[in-house]
Amino acid sequence: MNGKFLGLFALLLLVGCIHVGPDFKTPETPTQEFWSEESHVIAGNEEIQIGEWWKNYQDDTLNALIDFALTENYTLEAAANRILAARANLGFAIGEYFPQTQQAEGSAFNTHLSANAPNTLNASRTFWDNILGLRIIWELDFWGRFFRGVQAAYGEYEASKSDYQDVQRLLISDIVLAYVQQKTFQERIATYERNIIIQHRSVEIAKVRWEEGYDSELDYAQAGSLWKESTAQKVALEIDLKRVTTSLAILLGLTPEEFSNRFFIDSQPIRTPKDAVIGYPAQILCQRPDLRRSLDLLYAQSARIGIAVSDLFPRISFTGFLGLECAAGTHSTFNQNGKNFFSRNSLTFFYGPDFAWPLLNYGRLENRIKEQYAILNEGIALYRNQVLDAYKEVEDALTFFAKSIEETANFQDSFNFAKRSVDISTLQYQEGLADYTRVLNSLQLLIGVEDDLAQAEGNIGLAYALIYKAFGSY
Repeated sequence: MNGKFLGLFALLLLVGCIHVGPDFKTPETPTQEFWSEESHVIAGNEEIQIGEWWKNYQDDTLNALIDFALTENYTLEAAANRILAARANLGFAIGEYFPQTQQAEGSAFNTHLSANAPNTLNASRTFWDNILGLRIIWELDFWGRFFRGVQAAYGEYEASKSDYQDVQRLLISDIVLAYVQQKTFQERIATYERNIIIQHRSVEIAKVRWEEGYDSELDYAQAGSLWKESTAQKVALEIDLKRVTTSLAILLGLTPEEFSNRFFIDSQPIRTPKDAVIGYPAQILCQRPDLRRSLDLLYAQSARIGIAVSDLFPRISFTGFLGLECAAGTHSTFNQNGKNFFSRNSLTFFYGPDFAWPLLNYGRLENRIKEQYAILNEGIALYRNQVLDAYKEVEDALTFFAKSIEETANFQDSFNFAKRSVDISTLQYQEGLADYTRVLNSLQLLIGVEDDLAQAEGNIGLAYALIYKAFGSY
C-alpha cells in the first residue's frame, strides 16, 4: 500500500510541469528605420555603446556633481530599496515550490469530559493530553500556479532594476539640464553687466551734453531709462539663477547651504559638442529603461493570468504529521501516568493526499481571469503608446539640437552687426552728427541680440542633454 502511495506521489510531482495560462510574447510595436532629423547626428549601429555621454561637455565640475548625486540622491536610494524588496519577494515566490508548512507543534491540554457524555462509563474523564511533533503541508504545483507566481515576481524584480536605471537616467539628465541652465543664466547676467557699463557711460555722456546745453533733457532721460531697465532685467535673471542652483542642490541630496559650501560653479561658458552620436530607432526599445520596465511588468501581468486560471482547477496537497502523544491520568496500559512520553509507544503519525476544488463560484473565478486579461491588454496599449512617445522625444530633441546650432550662427552674425552699430552711432552722437535716438536704438538692439545669442548657445547644451535623455542613456 505504501509503495502504491509513493508511486502516486512521484507521479503528481512529475506532472507538475503543467502550466495553465498564456506564455508571454513581446508585443509588436510601431517602428521606424531612420531619424527624420540627422543634421549634426552620427548614427551608430544597433550595438553602439554610448557610455557616459555627459563627459563630452568636458566639464570637471559637472562630472563631480553627477558622481556625487549617484551616491547621495534620495530618489535613487529609494529605487535601490525597491530592488531589494522585489528581490526578497522573488525569493518568497521561489520558496512556494517547497512545502508551504513545515512547523513544529506542541500542546498540553487538561481535559475534563462530562459524565453525561456518550461512551464515558468506563473512560477516564479527567486527563492531560500531551502532543509534540512536526507537521508538513505541501501543495503541489500541479497546474503551474507557483511557477506563474515566480514569473510574476521575477518580472517585478526585473522591473525594479529597470526602474532604478530609469531614475538614474532622469537624475543624470536633470543635473546636466540644470547645470547648462545655470551656465546660461551666468552668461546672460554677464552680458547684461557688460551692457550696463556701456549704457551707464552713455547716461553720463547724455547728462554732460544736456548740462552744457548741446542736447535736451530727453536724451538723458531715455539713456537713464534704458540703463535702469537693463539693471532690473539682470536682477530678474539672478532670481532665476538662484532657483536653478537650489534645484541642483536638491538633485544632489544637499541643502542649498551645503551645496554652496561644497561646490563652486565658475562663470566660464559651457562647452557643448556640435555632434551627437546615437543609435538607430530600433535600439531605443532596449536602450530606454522605462520601456524595459513596462515590458517587465507586462511579463509579470501575463503570469498573473496563469495564476487566475489555475484557481479553476483543484489544489492538490500532501499533508503529514509525525510526533509523540501521551496522556496522563487515563486508563492507558502503557503510559504509566505519562512517564513514557518519549517511548516508542507514544509515536503517532498520519499522511496522505488531499484536494480542494471550488465547484460553485458563481462566475467569480472566470471574471477574475477576464480582469487579468484586460489589465494585460491595457498595459500593451500603453506600452505601444510609450514607444511612440519615445520616438517623439528623440525627434524633437534632434530638431532642437540642429536648429539651435543654426540659430546660434545667425545670432552671432547679428551680434557682430549690432556691436558695430553701437560703435558707429555712439561716435556720431559724440561728434554731433546724430541724435541720441540712434544710439538708444543701437544699444537696445545690442543687448537684445547678445542675450538671444547667450540663450541660443545654452539651447545647444540643453538639446544635447535632451537627445541622450530621450534615447535612454544613463
